[in-house]
Amino acid sequence: MIVGASDLLVQPMTKLAAMLDCRLAIIPDAGHLPQIDHPNELDAAIKRHLQEAARSE
Repeated sequence: MIVGASDLLVQPMTKLAAMLDCRLAIIPDAGHLPQIDHPNELDAAIKRHLQEAARSE
C-alpha cells in the first residue's frame, strides 16, 4: 500500500496494512493523491517493492 503522509486516511490505512500483513509506504508531503503530488517518490517506492519481491523469490 502507498499513501501520502498528509492523507486523512493514513491512520486507517496503517491499521489495515498491519491487519493484512502487507507493506506500507508513506510518501512525505503528499496528500490523497501521491501519484500526482510526488510521482517520482511513488515510482521509487514501487521500484523498491519490486526489487525486494524479486530478491525473495
